[in-house]
Amino acid sequence: MRYVLGLDGGGTKTECVLMDESRHVVTSSRGGPSNPMRVGFGGALAAVCDAARMAILTAKVSNDAVVSLCAALPELLIRSPDEK
Repeated sequence: MRYVLGLDGGGTKTECVLMDESRHVVTSSRGGPSNPMRVGFGGALAAVCDAARMAILTAKVSNDAVVSLCAALPELLIRSPDEK
């Protein structure tokens, strides 16, 4: 069986779902904030990884079984110094 991860990050929490090939939500998890403008890029990455790891561990699937992921995270537009 193959699985996909879906992540929705924000300023207060990161939601994660793990779905199987038949589009059935196997489990969901929640991590800390993942807005890089609020918690920095390292903090955002840690929140996303924690939420994903929790979902995978809860479902008792191998990392290799997760074949795809989609993450929606805020504030990732990086502007050049001369743009306002």
